[in-house]
Amino acid sequence: MNPPRAVFTDFPLGNICGPPNDRSTQLAIVGSALDLAYTAEAPGVISPLSHVWPKPWKDEARQLIDKRTPRNDTPQYQNEADRAAAIANHGEDVACAVC
Repeated sequence: MNPPRAVFTDFPLGNICGPPNDRSTQLAIVGSALDLAYTAEAPGVISPLSHVWPKPWKDEARQLIDKRTPRNDTPQYQNEADRAAAIANHGEDVACAVC
């Protein structure tokens, strides 16, 4: 579903209203969005804004490496006591009991 009207900022994900603690930019962007709600003459209007992120960010974002711990199909325990407690609570087939 397309928005009935929207403003577009070419900012990093999670920062669509501007850099953190940059109140003036954030207020300007929100104000532009509210203005568009009243001035758009047709549905589906997307109005790009002229605000620019303070430093280049796209190349850095493309180079990010996923550093999260890999997912496992079986439970991982910090120590043997945790494993024993899980078996005591859920039975010997713990992998299925906690999924």
